[in-house]
Parts: sequence; C-alpha cells; structure tokens
Amino acid sequence: MAFQAVDDLLGIWGRPEMTGKPVGNDLRQKKVSLPVAAALESAEAPRLRELLSAPELSDGDVQETTELLERTGANTFAAEEAERRLGLALAELQRTELEPGPREELAALARFIIEREF
Repeated sequence: MAFQAVDDLLGIWGRPEMTGKPVGNDLRQKKVSLPVAAALESAEAPRLRELLSAPELSDGDVQETTELLERTGANTFAAEEAERRLGLALAELQRTELEPGPREELAALARFIIEREF
C-alpha cells in the first residue's frame, strides 16, 4: 500500500527525468489514484469530475487538475498515508522472529519504497 501511494504521487508530481513519464501522466490517463480519490471527497469534486470526464486533458487542464489536487491537500494525504503504511509495516516487521541483519535489510527496502523518486 505504501508503494502504491508513492507510485500515485509520482504519477502526478514525479519529475519526468526520474520517472521517464511526462508530467501529470496519470491524470492524462485518467487514473483514479489515491490523490484523485481523496480530492473526490472534497468541495472541489465537481470541477475535478468535470476535468477528468473530458475526452482528453490539455496541458492547461493537467495543470489545473494538479493545482486543484494540491488545494485539497490530496498530495499531502497520499504522502501521509504512505508514511502511515510504512509505519505499520515496520511495526509488523519488528514482531517477526528474523535475525537483526535481515530485519534491517527489509526495513531499509521498505524505507526506500517511500523515499524513491522513480
């Protein structure tokens, strides 16, 4: 879940030189990602639905949609959800009977998932 939340953030706000995808790629593809789903619960939902129901999104539409998501705090919500899920996963990892070395390697991998930019 943490991986997907970060992936959803990168699909909208990721840097093209890192992700290999154009800015707002997930918006252009009209993916209902975590930030979009969160914003659909806000007062901005009618305009968001209007933008995402268009056959294609222009560069201006992508910019407006991105700004709308930011105004609703959808990006912050998704980032916080990724962190929350990471915390849950790390807590579960501490309960396992793994040796400290492998446990720390798995924890580092989990942290990388949250911090990645691609």
